[in-house]
Amino acid sequence: MCLIPDYCDLKIRRPNYLDNAQSGYRVLSPVEKKKLSLACQGEIFRLLYSSLLTPEELEQVIVEALQSETDEVGVKELEAILHKVINDEERLLMIIQYPLENGPYFLLN
Repeated sequence: MCLIPDYCDLKIRRPNYLDNAQSGYRVLSPVEKKKLSLACQGEIFRLLYSSLLTPEELEQVIVEALQSETDEVGVKELEAILHKVINDEERLLMIIQYPLENGPYFLLN
């Protein structure tokens, strides 16, 4: 048996930005990276880190994207997927902005 002195029994504090983190972070697989455009990848992780998309919704978005018949899922396709996955209209309005032009645009901070 090994005895550790009390002074070594210090609790290490996690940085504040990790308070809401679970046990790590999500990394896309090579198949997911190939299917999602770079802009789409950036947008879904921005939404996740902004708490506009939950980790469970992120997984649903990725599953829907992988099942898409298109070769690559871009930001326009992401909008349709988000409408399928997110049931909260207020959150959708915070994510998606409809300008006067024809086409969806995402709010950028």
